[in-house]
Amino acid sequence: MQKEILSIEKIIDYIKFETEIEYDADKQKLICENKWEIKLPLIIDRHIEEKGIAIEKSSEKNLFILVRAGAAALGFFEQGQLQLHKVIKTYMVRKKQGKSQLTHLKTKGKSKLGSRIRLRNSDAFFENISIKLNEWEIADSAQKIFIYCPIALKQFFYGTDVKLPFYKNDSRIEKIPFDIGTPDFDELIKIEKKAHYGEIIFFEN
Repeated sequence: MQKEILSIEKIIDYIKFETEIEYDADKQKLICENKWEIKLPLIIDRHIEEKGIAIEKSSEKNLFILVRAGAAALGFFEQGQLQLHKVIKTYMVRKKQGKSQLTHLKTKGKSKLGSRIRLRNSDAFFENISIKLNEWEIADSAQKIFIYCPIALKQFFYGTDVKLPFYKNDSRIEKIPFDIGTPDFDELIKIEKKAHYGEIIFFEN
């Protein structure tokens, strides 16, 4: 199976001469039967027209939020240029097990001092994310909001006493569909760049 990384311009070149293309909205990909499939870049606007698929220009103002247990990286980009960024880290992962305290509480409780400290840190961690995003005052101007947050942490991400500057069902929110490393400045830059590119997979026949 042959793969190739594609820019938005290259993707448009592939689709403009094809007449039989399907669009899988759930997996964000185009399929040309018996030829190829293209995983679309996160950052482009896309919609279906009656007679085909229209790919528009990429959004210019994008907010990226990368969250894992104990680490978060936030970044606001305009035309691919980083304007604001913040890395937030705290002690909320149990040593050896590598499990967040929030996950551990579901089965073991919070009787030990270390557990209580990690729990307080966990609350502060998600509040600090909300505080920083509110301080920036850019959520309303963001055209897209890209979020990576494990399912087990989402209720805490959206459920802090300090409310996020956008709602959970905001239409601009898009899930980052690929795995990320520990959120930090380098990972933030890497994921934003990756969001500009798609991938074509050629069928063997």
